[in-house]
Amino acid sequence: MYLDDPREEFADFIPSGARRVADVGCGKGGFGRTLRARLGAGAWIVGVESVAEQAHVARESHSFDEVEQGFFPDAMPEGWADLDLICFMDVLEHLYDPWKVLFESHQFLAHDGRVLASIPNIQYLPVLTDLVRGRWDYEDTGTLDRTHVRFFTRRSIIEMFHRAGYEVERIEGVNDALAQFRYRWFRPAGRILGDARYMHMAVVAKRVKRPLSPVTLLDPTPADHGVMEQVDALSKASALAQQRRDDPLASLRRRGRHLAAVEAKFRLGLPTELPCDYGTWRRRHDVDVPAAPDARPAVRPVAPLAVVLHVFYPDLLPELLGQLRVIDVPFDLIVTNASGAPLDLSGSGAPQSTRVLAVENRGRDIWPFLQVVQAGLLDGYEAVLKLHTKKSPQGVATTLGASTGEEWRDQLVGSLLATEQTFRGAYDTVTTGPGGLACDDASVAGPEAWSTDRRAVRHLARRIGVRCPAADLRFPAGSIYIMRGTLVPVLKELRMSAEDFEDEHSAAYTTTAHAVERLMGYVARSEGLDVVGLPAPATGRQR
Repeated sequence: MYLDDPREEFADFIPSGARRVADVGCGKGGFGRTLRARLGAGAWIVGVESVAEQAHVARESHSFDEVEQGFFPDAMPEGWADLDLICFMDVLEHLYDPWKVLFESHQFLAHDGRVLASIPNIQYLPVLTDLVRGRWDYEDTGTLDRTHVRFFTRRSIIEMFHRAGYEVERIEGVNDALAQFRYRWFRPAGRILGDARYMHMAVVAKRVKRPLSPVTLLDPTPADHGVMEQVDALSKASALAQQRRDDPLASLRRRGRHLAAVEAKFRLGLPTELPCDYGTWRRRHDVDVPAAPDARPAVRPVAPLAVVLHVFYPDLLPELLGQLRVIDVPFDLIVTNASGAPLDLSGSGAPQSTRVLAVENRGRDIWPFLQVVQAGLLDGYEAVLKLHTKKSPQGVATTLGASTGEEWRDQLVGSLLATEQTFRGAYDTVTTGPGGLACDDASVAGPEAWSTDRRAVRHLARRIGVRCPAADLRFPAGSIYIMRGTLVPVLKELRMSAEDFEDEHSAAYTTTAHAVERLMGYVARSEGLDVVGLPAPATGRQR
């Protein structure tokens, strides 16, 4: 679940002065991006990951200075000492003896080093409500993840750190269940629920003194009465402080003030921190519409279909080009290449009209596509087929009906290009049918997929005068689809520029690329059209 998640809710817990940091169990580097964004380029940030494939992805993420593959602490090189911070983000609960791991962490920390940990809270409301009904069901992700072997509450977390030689400086519940719609009826009882509201506990603990003897689960040190009194006092005091801070009425007032300020800025067209915000866009002098690099002046196309294929992973290009053979109408091919390497299209069967445009690796596949749109290269086509060399994290794929990222890509492309009949059905949907956009039916996402992108979508929609009610969100997740050509002029009115998109290595979770992806359904609706789901292709990979 968290392999590539930046875990931005923990950013505020990262000590700002940390310069030497290790992320243990770094997965694919999600939290590494947050560390880098918080601590800056001058920090030395390293990762440890036991799964070789994930360690490889983390190395390529540009968030870490080094990544070691193996288990902590054995994988820690000799030079990785005097660390200011060791992070265990949803790691300790997977270990048979987390007490021993915290004890052994002393040898890598500076004398005033700290540990930051995210630990699931077994006192969580959904777990308790199930337990009342006699249910304790392990799941693939979440508090009862089937790979969890240890379970903690606020008090037991504090006790574990104290026994291992640390002083808990800060412990707070995060990921509030009362923010979920299904638990809205519990909100008036927020103070009574206490820690049951929080899915995770965020802990910052300072190294105090390494115990003289190893601390392990099987051979625990005798409990000192004075220490246990301190544990109880800290547990009660921190819980009470959080109850006061997260009081539903106080939280509602704070959130109301925040939302009022955000809404006022939006309506007044004032600049915000969003790269694509309407205020900054409106104030640009003589906003230029950047043309795609090396683009020739557009002429009215002869073919009814344009295929725009974005390449970041060249190893997937031959397969995608092969799948274009099922297209039974004349088409022009435009390839945007952000791989940094020349592409060999010889023997691929690509049409003679193929254009290959070198583009910056920015805005994923979205900004290159919009450059092609704004250059006028898609003007006049009846339909546009948008493809890209997609490699998605497994966690994203599983939410959309696929077990792996590769399977999701096959699902997306197969719904359009599995056979000639498949393509013809998709093409007719957006040329003579009701569709403005058509894609794999399982990948048509709705309001549950808003995440943190709604603000950015509103700013983009305002540029083109399109309404975007939150409840009406409907868009092709994955950005592989076929589109009616009449939507191209609407997209041109966005008048996007590179400055609207974050740097590709940014740790930002809300991105302009995600916002444009979600905007597409509203663009279709503005023309009286809809996002149409296409049947899944036959089982098995399409070639």
